[in-house]
Amino acid sequence: MIKDFFGLWKRIFGHFKVFLVFLFTFLLFYLLNVLIKNYSSLVIYSNNSGFIRGLNLFFILAIGFYKTIKIYTFVGVLIIGFLLATLVGLIYYRYSMNLKLREDGFLGGFGAALGIVAPGCSACAVGLAPVFGLGSGAFSLLPYGGFEFTFIAIILLGYSIYRLSREMVGCEIRR
Repeated sequence: MIKDFFGLWKRIFGHFKVFLVFLFTFLLFYLLNVLIKNYSSLVIYSNNSGFIRGLNLFFILAIGFYKTIKIYTFVGVLIIGFLLATLVGLIYYRYSMNLKLREDGFLGGFGAALGIVAPGCSACAVGLAPVFGLGSGAFSLLPYGGFEFTFIAIILLGYSIYRLSREMVGCEIRR
């Protein structure tokens, strides 16, 4: 069954547009986390040095993002970004081929939302949770400081990809 999934994903993501959707989604998710983590520094630097230099700093921070957060948070951001981009690519393919999606996409949507809100530990100020004021103080009561949400998001996204792929294994994939 796993072999069938890899063959399916190879055929689907072999389509140039689907691969671009995957790449765009992954980069958008990654860069959004870089922006949220470094927002105040970027605003101050841009106000003092200009927009172009602020943009240059943003790309430097994006390249060295792993140095500014804990390694397990960085890995969580990469895994959730990959799973989210895979899910969006599969959904895009289904819509582009006029294949109807089932109505039980709640888990995928919830996993995607949870992955965007809290892709790493909240103390690292990654994701949208700190933007909503749910920083380290709100999650300090949890045993792993909010990193539990990362595991839940990974499981829900993985399960959604599995369900969507399982439905598509028997379908004819157009080239």
